Amino acid sequence: MKEILVVAEEEEEEELYPLHKHFIHGYIFVTALMIGIRIFAYFAPSEMWFLQEKDIDFRILLEGMSNGLFNFYDPIAISEFPPYYLYFWYFMFYPMTLIPWQIGVYIWDALRFIMASYVARAVRKAFTNFFDVLTFLSLMTIGFVIDSFYNNCNFLIVFLLCRSFLTLKQGKMWQSGIYFTLATFKINSIIFLPLLLYTRRIKLKDIRYYLIPFGILCLPYIFFPEYFLQMVGNWMYGNHMVVYNSVMLVVMIIDLVIWKAIQPSHLFFLSFFAIIFLDFVEKEERRKYYRRAIILLLAFYYVRQNIVLFILPTFFG
Repeated sequence: MKEILVVAEEEEEEELYPLHKHFIHGYIFVTALMIGIRIFAYFAPSEMWFLQEKDIDFRILLEGMSNGLFNFYDPIAISEFPPYYLYFWYFMFYPMTLIPWQIGVYIWDALRFIMASYVARAVRKAFTNFFDVLTFLSLMTIGFVIDSFYNNCNFLIVFLLCRSFLTLKQGKMWQSGIYFTLATFKINSIIFLPLLLYTRRIKLKDIRYYLIPFGILCLPYIFFPEYFLQMVGNWMYGNHMVVYNSVMLVVMIIDLVIWKAIQPSHLFFLSFFAIIFLDFVEKEERRKYYRRAIILLLAFYYVRQNIVLFILPTFFG
């Protein structure tokens, strides 16, 4: 009876508040705001950090493409960290190199809005718990804002993972595996696979639908092991501003790897992992506990990482 009342309350709330639509309106506002900041920065150049950092990730992605495929993992001047995406990102992002970057940034804005809106609608239909969806949309919106400011590519990951999840629900296993594989250009997306196993969305025998496409795309790393080792080295790279004490070197390297895997903008797709996990929890009381725990853990993690990687090096570097 209690579960029926909970479902009824959620349906009533959704009828009164079309949740995903409110967030989509928020995406429109954020996109327009970021475009306004970009235009202001163009016509009113400033030394302010806020304006100098606008679209920095998009420019880093473009400059990384200038290395070419064979030198994909070589350092680039604009970034203190060398590239660390899987190599096939080169082909996924290549179309953006064919147009002037002054136009490309707006196309990237449009793609982010379209894909985020699609995911918001799809998740609202795929998951029934109102508060789970609210948690997901809230976390994804934080990621949307950060991703929009730096003009990164995390929106593409959540879109691909969402498509993988939806095609899995439709029984289209190979399609699901291909979408998953494309999302792993940022290797932290691979968490999606053990999550599907843990939440019993797939069986152990179904892993082949995901590992075969992933393995095929990773064959170049077997044929060119130095290519693979260079990528792994880039994952663990830390400059002199971060590694401030030899005693803490190992800890700092681990923190750097984790930071690259769980940056604030990654909430764009980490939120999707969260809702898949929450949907697996059957009892509502436990769901409430896990929802709060996820939010508190993420908040604690980001505060701690900022202290370890940025504040401490400033005072003890």
